[in-house]
Amino acid sequence: MTTRDTKPDRGTHPGRWRLLVLLALVGIGLAAEWFGWVDWRTLLELSRRHSHEPWLPLVLIAGQAALFTFALPGSLVIWPLAALYSPSAATALFLCGGSLGALGAYQFSSRLSRQWRVHVQEHRVYRTLARRSNFMAMAALRLLPGFPHSVINYSAGLLALPRGAFLAAAVLGMSIKFYLYARAIHHATAAHSLAELLRAETLVPLVLFSALFAAGQLVRER
Repeated sequence: MTTRDTKPDRGTHPGRWRLLVLLALVGIGLAAEWFGWVDWRTLLELSRRHSHEPWLPLVLIAGQAALFTFALPGSLVIWPLAALYSPSAATALFLCGGSLGALGAYQFSSRLSRQWRVHVQEHRVYRTLARRSNFMAMAALRLLPGFPHSVINYSAGLLALPRGAFLAAAVLGMSIKFYLYARAIHHATAAHSLAELLRAETLVPLVLFSALFAAGQLVRER
């Protein structure tokens, strides 16, 4: 006879499948960016065809927000934005979609990892990561060239970092990084990849800013 005590304990690993979903999304997003599954040339061509339409910026912002929310390469939206608008306007539009997408990813990962987080938040490793992932650390990672934003967004939700510091670091990091990207793309849209545009005048400031925030984080810890 089956009793309550002999039933399998379904709460042994609470929220594990949700955590696996998040990890799978991040993996798919990284693979999509690495292997070029989302073609920025097609996106740029479509945007140019509808460049006269007043709804185009709204569509690009919404698309970027959706891509970032589900850990897909939303950064590719910088190509049509930088090609069609001035660097300042492109950065402002990118910040709208990037901030919405970062917040969406934060909320999505935080919600899916809630059960798992309750059971690990007292663990020493979890507490160490949460303590060190402050504004300076997140800003340093945002500014680092090539570092995937999906990892930052989902990690912030998993660790339940303060939402205000997370958004402030996202806005600061993306505004500096993507203004430099937009300026480079705006004057050389015939390049075959972003790597061809990121020369010393673009990469060096990003590395220096990232190192500055990383140094600030080390000083704070000491």
